[in-house]
Amino acid sequence: MKDQEYLEKVCEALRSFQMLEEGLKIYIGLYVEVERLSGNRDEKLDSLIKDIFNTPLSYVIKRFKKTNPNGAIVSRLERKDLIEWRNFLAHNAFHHEFMSRTSTIDFSHHTAFDIAKVALDIGYLTLDLGEEIVILQQRHESLRTGS
Repeated sequence: MKDQEYLEKVCEALRSFQMLEEGLKIYIGLYVEVERLSGNRDEKLDSLIKDIFNTPLSYVIKRFKKTNPNGAIVSRLERKDLIEWRNFLAHNAFHHEFMSRTSTIDFSHHTAFDIAKVALDIGYLTLDLGEEIVILQQRHESLRTGS
């Protein structure tokens, strides 16, 4: 084993990204339900959820942006390095650690601490998204029960 801490932080960050992605998909699906309960029959709503479980994170973020007015969350999601970090962690971190730390990709010079910061940031973003989901759930329940 090369660097146990590095690999643990990679796994932690990947879990954070998975939670974020799942939360975004939940929010979008719930948004469509709320719109339908509100009487919105616009066919464009279907495109928001079409094939969402096979949609890359960058496109899920674009769909979320169409459904959520919270500019602070949207701007945090649109950070250029967010998708770059996610893709590095998902597709290159293992190779980077075990095969070569001399690659020419932008993330060659980082530490376990850098990855821990990414995981923490994504964790906070996921918590904020959770608050948005709760608000939408309350609206959904109100529409569903008529109260």
